[in-house]
Amino acid sequence: YPVHYEAEFCIRLGKDLKSASLEEVVSTTGLIEAVTLGLDLTLRDLQSELKEQGHPWERAKCFDGACVLAEWVDSQAFGDCSDVHYQLYINDELKQDGNSALMLFPVYELLAEISQAFSLQAGDVIMTGTPSGVGILHADDKLKLVLGAHEWQARVQ
Repeated sequence: YPVHYEAEFCIRLGKDLKSASLEEVVSTTGLIEAVTLGLDLTLRDLQSELKEQGHPWERAKCFDGACVLAEWVDSQAFGDCSDVHYQLYINDELKQDGNSALMLFPVYELLAEISQAFSLQAGDVIMTGTPSGVGILHADDKLKLVLGAHEWQARVQ
């Protein structure tokens, strides 16, 4: 199955959170401890097959190496995380160009909503979603993730 990429802005919590209002999330100092970029990888054809059969499709998202995270950066470098620009380049071509300000669910609203469904703990990682431009990875593709002034490079095995 071909592997599809989705670059995502990721946050790591520094505090527990449960049933929080938006106001509580915004006012909790140190809630967002660190940020990074991640690659959420999907076996898209397997996902489609499983969906068509009415089966859960976690196998298309949960395989060895399915989630790749870059190094963590102190969130204070990005303020309140409401306007964070990030990009994914493949073979020096811009494939995804995102900004947390354009998310359907802004970071604080997302945290408040998640905390209504289940408890979050310090150290939990939330991948926030992906901008347009997802596609297929190929062996030897050269990847570059850019988050503000931070940059990480890798090559697909």
